[in-house]
Amino acid sequence: MASFLYFTNKNPLVDYHKVIHQQDLVGSMLTGIGEQPMPVFCLPFFQNKKDIQALLQYNEYDQIPCKGRCLMSQNHFNPTCFGIEDQNIKIVAAETDHNQITEVIHGYLMGDAFTKCPYCHHPHVIRNNFRQSNIHLTSAGDHRRLLKLKKQRWLCQSCRRTFGPQTNLTRGHDSLSRSLKSQIISLVRLGMPATQIALVVHCASSTVIRTIHERVDLPRRVARLPQNLCFDEFRSVNHAMSFICCDAVTHQLVTKLASRVSRDIIDYFENHYSLSERQSVQTVVVDMNAQYSRFIHRLFPKAEIIIDRFHITQLAGRALDAARIQTLKGLSDHRSRIYRIMKSQWRLFHKDFTNINADKPVYLRGVNEYMIQQNAIDLVIDQFPVFDVVYQTYQRLMRAIRTKNVHEMSQLLDEYHPPPAQSNGRGYSNPKILSPLRS
Repeated sequence: MASFLYFTNKNPLVDYHKVIHQQDLVGSMLTGIGEQPMPVFCLPFFQNKKDIQALLQYNEYDQIPCKGRCLMSQNHFNPTCFGIEDQNIKIVAAETDHNQITEVIHGYLMGDAFTKCPYCHHPHVIRNNFRQSNIHLTSAGDHRRLLKLKKQRWLCQSCRRTFGPQTNLTRGHDSLSRSLKSQIISLVRLGMPATQIALVVHCASSTVIRTIHERVDLPRRVARLPQNLCFDEFRSVNHAMSFICCDAVTHQLVTKLASRVSRDIIDYFENHYSLSERQSVQTVVVDMNAQYSRFIHRLFPKAEIIIDRFHITQLAGRALDAARIQTLKGLSDHRSRIYRIMKSQWRLFHKDFTNINADKPVYLRGVNEYMIQQNAIDLVIDQFPVFDVVYQTYQRLMRAIRTKNVHEMSQLLDEYHPPPAQSNGRGYSNPKILSPLRS
C-alpha cells in the first residue's frame, strides 16, 4: 500500500487516511498495486474533485486512460518498484485488467537524441513516432506484470531506415525480461518441473523450456571418453525411447540422444570422437538388448561387453518363476499343501538362502498354518527334483553376484545343463530353464 501525503497551505501535513474518505476526493484512484513496497507520492491538495482527476490522468507524452485501480505520476513514479533498472525508461501509468490478474504498466523509452544514422552515418535524422513492445516482467504475488513500453523511433532521410534506443531490460527482440529469465533458472535449480515454474512466473511451460535451452548449454561431447561406459535407454517425452550413456565408475553423464536407433548412436560417436579416443574404452556395460552388441566392437574395438548384473538377476528370477509355474500346472490337487506353498509363497523361492528362517515357525498366508520357512521350501524341492535343480542354480547364481565371485559365475555358466522335461506329460513346456544365461 502506498503512502500518500498531501501538502496544503493551512495544514502542512495531512495523512491520507483522513483525506481519502472525504467525499470531495476520489479514493479509489489512490490505491496501491501489487504486494511490492511503493514510494511516497506527494500531490498538491486541490479543493476541486475535477482538478485531482485531471492531475492523475495527465502525462506529458500521451493521454493513457485509467481502467480499474490506477496510479499515475510522471515525475515521482520510481521504475525500480517493478524491477526496472534502466534510467531511460519512464513509467507514466500502471493499471490492472478487468479480471484483476495482470498488472499493465505503461512506459516510454526515450534515450538520447540521435545526431546521425547508425547505418549510413547521415546526419539528417528525424523522429518517427513510437513503437510499442510488450515485455513480461517478474510477477508480483498472484499478479502477472506486463510492461507496455513505447520506444522512440528515428528515421534516416538518406537510407530510409528506422532505428531507436536500446534497453538492457531484455535481450534483442525478446518479450521476457532478463530478471524473469533469471527467476526461471533459479527455480529450475531448485528442481521444480516446467509446469509448476510456468504457474509461478505466469507464462507457458514451453516458454520455460525454451529459456532453459537458451541459458543452459549442454556440451555435445565430453573432453575425454571414460574407460568404462554404460549404455541404456529410457522413456522420454511422448512415450518415446531415448538413449543415454554415462561413466560406469563416476556415473557422470556422457551423452543423451533423442533416439535409441543404432544408426543415430553410431553417427554420434563416430562424428564426435576419433578412433584413437574410442580405442581407449575398455568396457561397455549393457542390458540384454541385442542391438548394442552388434555395433559396440565397431565403435570401441578394444572394449569388452559386460551384461549388467541387474538384468542377469531379473532374467534368473523370471526363469525361476517359469519353472515354478510349469510345476504348478502338473499338480492336479489345487488344495494340497505343496500347491498352496508354491502358489501363495512364491517370494520364499526368490529369497536369499541366508535370509530364510530355519528355526522359528511363522504364519504363512495362503497356506494358513504356522511353518518354518526352510521346511516349506524342502517340501517342494524334495518332491520335484527338476525344480530343485533350477532352485539350487538360482541360489548359486545369486551368491556369485552378491559376493562378486567371478570364478563361481564362470563355472556355473560352463557346467550348467538344463533339466530334462518331466515324464508325466504335463511338466515343463520349455525344458531349457535358465538357458539364456549361457548366451
